[in-house]
Amino acid sequence: MGKSRREERLVMQAGAVPYRVVPSGRVEVLLITNSAGLWIVPKGGIDPGNSPADQAVLEAFEEAGVVEAEIGGEIGHYDYERGGRVHRVRLFALLVRELARDWDERHRRQREWVALEEAVERVAFDGLKRALMGVPTGKRAAA
Repeated sequence: MGKSRREERLVMQAGAVPYRVVPSGRVEVLLITNSAGLWIVPKGGIDPGNSPADQAVLEAFEEAGVVEAEIGGEIGHYDYERGGRVHRVRLFALLVRELARDWDERHRRQREWVALEEAVERVAFDGLKRALMGVPTGKRAAA
């Protein structure tokens, strides 16, 4: 059976959910703003030759200044519409070890560490809210 018309029109993207575990054990997520000022996570189109996971790491570097991190598994996806096409963003957990003070898109975006629960409330897309629930927490995050 072939792909549905909707599936054929999907624009595939990859995104990172950068997170850290603070000494208290609380999980925080690094959110960034998009061009409309909405809180999102780093994401973008998948460049030829890159896997979705590789692209997620690259987007985190370019859009949020993540310079050292450990890529985890895929934690979900969300869809949004732009330009009459549906974009599907596959999301990967990214345990952040270091952020740059200066990064490519520093002048275009804000970035902020927020508690996981607050991140779920702040992000703009319902599918992203659900995917954030897949961020490793507790002992799984520290492993």
